[in-house]
Amino acid sequence: MNKNNILKICVVIFFASYLIIGLLVYSDYGISTDEVVQRHHGLVSAKYITGFFSEELSEKLFPGITGIHEYEFKEYGVIFHLPLILLEKFINFQDTRNLWLFRHLCTFLFFYTGTIFFFLLAKQRFNSTLLGLLSVTILVISPRIFADSFYNIKDAVFLSAFIISVYFMIKAIENNKILNVILFSISAAFATNIRVIAIILPVLYPFFILMKKDIAILSKEKRDYVVKLFFCLLLYFFLVFAFWPASWSNPINLIWSEITLKSNYPWGGLIMYMGNQIKGMEVPWHYIPVWILITTPIFYTIFFLLGLGCKLKSFIKSLLNKKSIYSIMDNKSWQDLIFLAILFLPVLLAIILDSTLYNGWRHFYFIYPIFVIFVVSGLFSFYNYLSEHKILAFYYFKHIIIIIILSQILTTMNWMQKNHPHQNVYFSSAVNFFGQKKDFERDYWQLSIKQALEWLIKNKDGEINIIIYDLQYYSDHDTYSFKNQEYRSFILKESDKKRLKFYYDVNYMSENAYLINAYRYSVLHKIDYIELYSKTIDNLPIFTIYKKN
Repeated sequence: MNKNNILKICVVIFFASYLIIGLLVYSDYGISTDEVVQRHHGLVSAKYITGFFSEELSEKLFPGITGIHEYEFKEYGVIFHLPLILLEKFINFQDTRNLWLFRHLCTFLFFYTGTIFFFLLAKQRFNSTLLGLLSVTILVISPRIFADSFYNIKDAVFLSAFIISVYFMIKAIENNKILNVILFSISAAFATNIRVIAIILPVLYPFFILMKKDIAILSKEKRDYVVKLFFCLLLYFFLVFAFWPASWSNPINLIWSEITLKSNYPWGGLIMYMGNQIKGMEVPWHYIPVWILITTPIFYTIFFLLGLGCKLKSFIKSLLNKKSIYSIMDNKSWQDLIFLAILFLPVLLAIILDSTLYNGWRHFYFIYPIFVIFVVSGLFSFYNYLSEHKILAFYYFKHIIIIIILSQILTTMNWMQKNHPHQNVYFSSAVNFFGQKKDFERDYWQLSIKQALEWLIKNKDGEINIIIYDLQYYSDHDTYSFKNQEYRSFILKESDKKRLKFYYDVNYMSENAYLINAYRYSVLHKIDYIELYSKTIDNLPIFTIYKKN
């Protein structure tokens, strides 16, 4: 059996294994706050669309759901949520557990699809099945990305949609076939509906056509390129509005509201960053780079910096020697320019616009696959440098590089298995440069409350009264603000849910009353309690259960 066939078998084994693992563990994760809100966005739009056919049917299927024009969050895209809502209605789930497990499964399957396209993207970039496989392995063996792929119906879904769009954009630039142009328009519109930042792709598309093709070549095929470019952009903008029901009555006004709202979202909550509680609207410029550094396995970051440095050096050297922008378009270097633009433009825009940021760097997860491409590029460049070096010791040292990256992958896999399903609180050793783990947000979506409730159900008898300590202290009037917390139990078995009762008064006193603190905001104070159980990850408590004293 030749090398290529062995690699193909390895690819099949990898994706089959990843799928099986996902199907085995998708039910282990809790429900995030964002999932409930995002599902409601879908319900509002589903009711609106159903109303076109029958107002009576609309009210019957979606009783009590707000009309779309009165809905506070109508600017949010629903292209991924709408099909799920329709499937929910078709399947007619009889309990909330199966409904939310279904949504987690669909989220994972879409992310899984995205990893296939990422493999294809990396494979064609490096012209190597092996490096494509290494790239997708690093993407999957990234703890926070892995965890979010099951429940983060916004950022993980966008990551997948974005990388699919990038793949088809590169295919369209490369050969300008009408099928690739159409697929790029559809995928880019889909991604834009999830997060408006995806608009950078159709903006970059015509620019890189000019970069990739010499003017002399373009002049011969001018009509073909102009027609297809016009068609691509026209189809893209048509689909952006077609995928967005709230825009149908006034598309221009709503898309402008979306851009202005998302560039600086008026979220007034607090976040923990470097030991200080700050407002999401007042984060420092280094917020995103620091979060990427402290939550990415350390050797991934080292090889990323190496790969980035090598590419920048190569571009500068080519320009200085040949003094032409087309000189760096040889082979597939033009793709690296696209990757650089995708990697840095969104972060720079967030810094320049002073955008509201919170919950780590989840809003920028979509650049992580590009980050991984530079990781592999750095690894490959360093390996080649050592292989070609005349010093014998350097030649043998190249094998150490392979051992290092494999050790990082295996060590990270072991951590993920050991701390399942809490991969979302992973910190790399780089966090020590900026303080301690407790100085940053932990389980900001409080997914671990599922495990807290399961512990109480297993260890306590009878009815259990629950108070979730999810609050923000307002010093000006000495009160607490609570959110509805019953949804935390929706993913539990029906018999277990019936034993739980949720209360919203932190001073509630009753037999079998338990308070769960998931460290979302401040630590407990002004409350009498006895600690019963605490779950820690790398000595960092992510939730603690108290018995009211």
